[in-house]
Amino acid sequence: RRPRLRATEAAVTFMDLVRRNEVPVEAWDGFVRDHVDGWWFHTWTWIDYAVAYTPGAVDASTAYTIRGEVAAVVPLVLDAFGSPVYGGQLPVAPLSLAEVSIQKTINPRIRWAYRPGCEIDELPVDYVERKFGTNVVDLSVDESVLWRNLRKSYKSLINRAEERFRVETTSSCEIGVARKATELAQETHFCSAKRRTRPQRTWDLQALWVASGDGLLLIARENFDLVGFAYVIRWKDWAYYASGAALKDNVSHLLLWEAMKALKADGSTRYFEIGYVDENGSEKERNIAFFKSGFGGRLWEYPVAVHEEFA
Repeated sequence: RRPRLRATEAAVTFMDLVRRNEVPVEAWDGFVRDHVDGWWFHTWTWIDYAVAYTPGAVDASTAYTIRGEVAAVVPLVLDAFGSPVYGGQLPVAPLSLAEVSIQKTINPRIRWAYRPGCEIDELPVDYVERKFGTNVVDLSVDESVLWRNLRKSYKSLINRAEERFRVETTSSCEIGVARKATELAQETHFCSAKRRTRPQRTWDLQALWVASGDGLLLIARENFDLVGFAYVIRWKDWAYYASGAALKDNVSHLLLWEAMKALKADGSTRYFEIGYVDENGSEKERNIAFFKSGFGGRLWEYPVAVHEEFA
């Protein structure tokens, strides 16, 4: 159920609009955690990431409070030209209590993304622009079922990769350990991309998430050589494949399989979102979609919406 404020509907008249930095982190994230539609991309730390991701970006995120209690949060990051940016993600829809209607008053022309699996007819908007697909694996089944659901060719690729590569998993650890592991991932990413693709601050935040347990980092080696990494974010009962790189064939298949096993073993993760797929996009996007679809998940849709008068 959506969290509801212990106040009458008339109390909404006395809402205060405040900037994000005027709200305690624990109050912001507590509201997101308790809200049925709250997901990782509403959190305080992801907004920090989104600001760091785009040089020159400005944090325009706000919250509505009633008598000091958070009643709504509105994540919003703008680039130097005033356009919404969000760390490579679509801007997420505001979260509010049932009594608080803010959708049409805050940047109504922005395409808001809603979490996967939400009911479209329950959204506080009157126009859904399109539905994006994301591949989601349900980890509640036995590991043997997860293995059986893999694409047949992936099983042999993973078996061969297990003979060559060793995977190290890091999470919920001292910050020094997390930073060292993240440096290895960053080095691997540079070797793969041949350039620095994002600011150092984003890697620093990912190291903090590893230390806290919100981040799960897997590093693959062949003997002592780095050959790949996968970074996964955990939040509530969901996990998200955030980034990765592979320097040898079949490493990515092994890393994702090991990530699935680790997430299942933690006992708190139900759904693993491997990520956005576009089977009608470019050849590269179609190849990515094919790769992700081989891990036995199913396609979940999440809508991107605006109000009809602004569509």
